[in-house]
Amino acid sequence: MNEQFAYDWYVYPDEQVRISEYAYGLEGGVTWFLNGKPMSLAEIQEIAQKTKQKIKIRVESKVNPSIWCESYIIPAGCAYRLNHFICQLMDRIGVWWENQKEKRPHHLLRKIKNEDDYRI
Repeated sequence: MNEQFAYDWYVYPDEQVRISEYAYGLEGGVTWFLNGKPMSLAEIQEIAQKTKQKIKIRVESKVNPSIWCESYIIPAGCAYRLNHFICQLMDRIGVWWENQKEKRPHHLLRKIKNEDDYRI
């Protein structure tokens, strides 16, 4: 999907979804299913653009149906986007905190000695 491997794919509003198969060495073609019903790839593309609910896409080999792949397309609603934003913010805070822990405290900085400090 969009030239990436997909299992659960969250689709944002106005995002263009391009679905294709990567079937290197597979002979005989593939069959597409949308929520368990056989459909053409063009129909699935059209439905995926307009979907407002979670859909399941399955692709099977025509020669050997035991070779298959499944993916879910899930519209990214407000709750998902808010949760995603919060998770990203927590990650940023975590990275900042790790950087703070690695800094040396100011009182452990080395003191630069002058000649008087070396005299006994």
